[in-house]
Amino acid sequence: MLRDALGLVRPRGRVALVGYTAGREFTVDLADFLLADVALLPVNLMSRGREVAADAERMLGELASGELTLPIERYGLDRLAEAVERLRTGEAVGKVALDLS
Repeated sequence: MLRDALGLVRPRGRVALVGYTAGREFTVDLADFLLADVALLPVNLMSRGREVAADAERMLGELASGELTLPIERYGLDRLAEAVERLRTGEAVGKVALDLS
């Protein structure tokens, strides 16, 4: 899935990789990856947990109180094409989430 998702990210965009439930390795066509100009960023809290714990706790409190808000556009699976188009054109505000429920 990661390999296929890289093509959905706008040039010079970023992809955060969290976990590896689908396996520990993936292959990507290097030419496509370079042309896409996408940064692949690992989210590794296994080795950085203590380093970010205080910030995470503070931010969770700010989220709970409403002091911090995160703009999220939510789309059902039936609106996947619309969500992808908003990402592709840069019109999306904040994060785009696909609701599979």
